[in-house]
Amino acid sequence: MVSRKKNKTPAAERRRWPRIEASSVPFLKRVILGQGADVQAINISRGGMLLETEVRLRPQMKIILKMVTSDGIIKMEGSVVRSSITSLTGIPKYLSAIEFDHPFHMLDDLSAEAVTAASEIPMAGTFNESSGNLTLIAPNLPGAALLDRIKAGDF
Repeated sequence: MVSRKKNKTPAAERRRWPRIEASSVPFLKRVILGQGADVQAINISRGGMLLETEVRLRPQMKIILKMVTSDGIIKMEGSVVRSSITSLTGIPKYLSAIEFDHPFHMLDDLSAEAVTAASEIPMAGTFNESSGNLTLIAPNLPGAALLDRIKAGDF
């Protein structure tokens, strides 16, 4: 058996581009999921975006985001890197990290002040493998059938 060492580098050090709070991006007016649902942008970088949605986005899912800016609509294609449920009160809410297929160059023009302030944003959704919990909402199925669906990732 081959033993692999896990990369222990903090996520903040692995990031290629700094995160900026979406509310600090003056030209970004709103973000729409390809199917037409409005989503809440939490933060953004040239390489991706953290979103809060009312729809479940599965990891590795390809998506199109329509960024409504003061200059028009920009379509950004990307993939869901990770997603987790954050609220079960009322309509469920999900926090999803999206990696863009191509860099979002409109952020290049923002001032150094916004980038410096953004570097102080804590990373959301960090995962400590030694103390992880998974909350699963699944249909009421007999034990074996539910276990089969969990193994298949169909829940």
